[in-house]
Amino acid sequence: MHTIEIPDKDIHIEIPSHWDECTSDQIESLLQSAYKTLSGKQPLINALVHNFCLFTDLKPTVNYSVKNKKGYAEEINEQIAILSKSLCSWPFKTEEPLEINYDTVINHFKAINSDGTKLFGPEDLLTNITYGEFRWSIDYMNDYFKAITDKDSEAAKFALHSFLTCLYRPNQLGKRSKFNTDDIPELAMHFDHIPEYIKQTILLWFTYCISIIKTVPLTIHGSEIDFSVLFPDSTELQEDSSVKQKPSLGWHGLLYDIAEKGIFGNLEQSDNTNLFTILVYLVKKKHEDDEANRQIQAAQRKHR
Repeated sequence: MHTIEIPDKDIHIEIPSHWDECTSDQIESLLQSAYKTLSGKQPLINALVHNFCLFTDLKPTVNYSVKNKKGYAEEINEQIAILSKSLCSWPFKTEEPLEINYDTVINHFKAINSDGTKLFGPEDLLTNITYGEFRWSIDYMNDYFKAITDKDSEAAKFALHSFLTCLYRPNQLGKRSKFNTDDIPELAMHFDHIPEYIKQTILLWFTYCISIIKTVPLTIHGSEIDFSVLFPDSTELQEDSSVKQKPSLGWHGLLYDIAEKGIFGNLEQSDNTNLFTILVYLVKKKHEDDEANRQIQAAQRKHR
């Protein structure tokens, strides 16, 4: 949090400095304004001033409105602009091109409404998604980025909505309905009624969660586990970026490898296993394979 204090007027205002310090209403307002800027509908400074006014509850008085209309409020406007740039720029990345800096693993959209239907998404850092939800999400996300590159708007829309269907579904018996690829076309239509800024934010959140899983050791059941060994190429999400190292079969191929060993049951049971359970197993297997290779190499050197 940033703090603004004006002792003479007994004013003490705390301004969020990160998404996780904001209320739900503030987050939605920030994102709506941010995407308005990205789409070219307003200048960046307007978004920053909007953020400042949102956090401080600053509203124009009649006196200010009169002065501003007559051109006498330049000094006030300049001070507000300086404070806005200094304290409220964090929702955007500093480098060009202008992008939203949605750096949070907290899912601030755990439930979204679609034309009367409530759709429920994953917990923070994707902790409750299955391996199947993960691998299909990755596939559709990559399809989306490819369609954007190809400037194919229809393919992009289909891929984005299919991606969202992997993560968000109606509630059944107190939890998200079971993921089934056959349901994707029907469920994807729900996202026609979801605002674009929410859909894009969920995509940003997902990619940030994956980047954290790939690069930051996480504590699982009391043990710190480094999943980076499963993602040797830290610059890309595409599964073919790891063809030289495990997971060498890609996420879809690995499912068959895991199911064949019967560690978590058959193909369907393995696909419905929690993502982190699968990842922990893969890390364990990777360490075992590496140790076996070291012993083989040591034995070979000994007999030279």
